[in-house]
Amino acid sequence: MSARLAGRRIAITGAASGIGLETARVCARHGARVALLDVNAAAADEAARSTPGAIAIAADVTQESSVDAAFAEAVRILGWLDGLVVSAGIDLMSPIGEMSLAQWQRLMDVNLTGAFLACRAALPALKASKQGSAVLISSGAGLRPLARRTAYCASKAGLVMLAKSLSIEAAPEVRVNAVCPGAVDTPLFRWSVGQGEVTQSMESVKQRYVLERIAEPVEIANAILFLLSAESSYITGSALAVDAGRSFH
Repeated sequence: MSARLAGRRIAITGAASGIGLETARVCARHGARVALLDVNAAAADEAARSTPGAIAIAADVTQESSVDAAFAEAVRILGWLDGLVVSAGIDLMSPIGEMSLAQWQRLMDVNLTGAFLACRAALPALKASKQGSAVLISSGAGLRPLARRTAYCASKAGLVMLAKSLSIEAAPEVRVNAVCPGAVDTPLFRWSVGQGEVTQSMESVKQRYVLERIAEPVEIANAILFLLSAESSYITGSALAVDAGRSFH
């Protein structure tokens, strides 16, 4: 265990799987205590049991009362809060002409409104710590769009601007940044590339990236670790592309 996050208390939404779960593990390995917030309470409990010093809290990011209660509980148990990672998110693959209003609203509720609710709930505690850092997980699709992903791309671009705008409002006590991953081998990614032809689809995805491969979740978690730590003390309002060059290639 290193001391890069020693003494830090960090809350992570969407922490029961994918990037959120790997970030929780990385933060714990570097000395932080972590609150794992997720709508899947059983999965969050299981993840907490395998993550040293972690606690699990059920939270539905689409429900204001649930988010507020979850962050109040996190602060009560951990004692304070000086880190936030917003990782809860869903995907949608649909041409806009075939997309229902309910589909659009559901994706925005989780990806963008959920981030707003989490940031609002966490901000008082982050400010009180005087060393707060919030990291919003956007996407390379928020920097460079993809076909049939209008709603997803719009939500992720919104997260970039949410981070930039909030970085002004939260300063100087809190730094706020966005991380924009490329393709990452998570359950959500495997769902998005389709069923039955995953290997073939992954090979085609790789060709969009300069490094010609798909990331492991820990590679994104390490970038988040940097933004949570004192090593990034002069960085705020940034959108860090962790995407093997896709956003410029």
